[in-house]
Amino acid sequence: MSFLEKILGKKEDKIAFKNFKKRVKKMPTTYQDAMNNIMKYYWNGGGAMDGSFNTLYKIEELFQDGIASNKELKDVIGNDLIDFADAMIKADGGNTYQDILRNKFKKKVK
Repeated sequence: MSFLEKILGKKEDKIAFKNFKKRVKKMPTTYQDAMNNIMKYYWNGGGAMDGSFNTLYKIEELFQDGIASNKELKDVIGNDLIDFADAMIKADGGNTYQDILRNKFKKKVK
């Protein structure tokens, strides 16, 4: 991996993320708003800290399945959007920002 790729990221990843955002824009408003709020939550420290968009892509896939099945958003995510987002991170093997802070604190207390 070149120095520029380390700083700017891989071109393929950028293209994939742009395509992801285009697909999100085509979703019904409720799903679109939910996805945008999940992305804001992730970017502001609530989400996975590994730099991967895999969890977002999996959420988008679930949303697309829900849309195709004419399901209401709450039928897909439950009653709490943040609980849903955190559960998706953990299901994907990641740690939330809170998990990372909790683990740091535990190490200091030992």
